[in-house]
Amino acid sequence: MLGISVRTLRNKLNEYA
Repeated sequence: MLGISVRTLRNKLNEYA
């Protein structure tokens, strides 16, 4: 669960960057 959570968070950060 945490694995996908971190991946989603990084993906969102990439979109925001």
